[in-house]
Amino acid sequence: MQSDYKVRYLHDDIIAAAAESCWRHAPPERPHTFDVIKLLEVLVTAGIDHVFHIKGDRKKGPLEIEFFDRRRRWQWERPAWVTFDKKVKLVVDSAIWEAATLGKTFASFVLAHEAGHILLHDSSAKAFSSSKSDQLSFVDEGESAEEQANSFAGHLLVPTRTVHRFPDKDLLAAVCNVPDELAADRLAAVSNAKAILAQHRMTDYCRGCGRFTEVALGICQSCTHDQLQPTS
Repeated sequence: MQSDYKVRYLHDDIIAAAAESCWRHAPPERPHTFDVIKLLEVLVTAGIDHVFHIKGDRKKGPLEIEFFDRRRRWQWERPAWVTFDKKVKLVVDSAIWEAATLGKTFASFVLAHEAGHILLHDSSAKAFSSSKSDQLSFVDEGESAEEQANSFAGHLLVPTRTVHRFPDKDLLAAVCNVPDELAADRLAAVSNAKAILAQHRMTDYCRGCGRFTEVALGICQSCTHDQLQPTS
């Protein structure tokens, strides 16, 4: 079982904002299919903080990438991982990198997941047991590094706006070029969020226009901004 780490809690809005920033700094050629290889190359050339930086965190600088051949090592070894020493380094199996370059869905998800660690985490992560019972007793909800990285990968590869446009699992998987399971998970997550917002009308500050206004079904009645979408 892959090891996990205890990290600070991050609201889903922050994770979604990090993914949205990646779309702005590494816009893909295909409108709904994110190019994670292009993103990683931007993190190398322009720097991690250029793409996303949480205020108050230490600057991370440019990403380093180190390749290895998993076929010449233990087969059970992870296909990719991130280290946080003096510099942030992505260590990745050459075959995974090549597969992601070719648009293979599993490889793209693996690298999107690691990009989540690169952008959201640092060396302050605390190791904890991978035992399910230990996780439940020791780690509060939202403090798992792996859960946060998975959530980031979902937002990155299947943005909420794309789910709204293609609310069908098979179609969503096709246009985003992602595994069926990820498409189903994102569809369920967005549908659940919409259902919660639809239960009542509320008066709050709109994340789009900033006005104190009535929001119904997650939509601001003043500027029509969707409250589930990150602000630009």
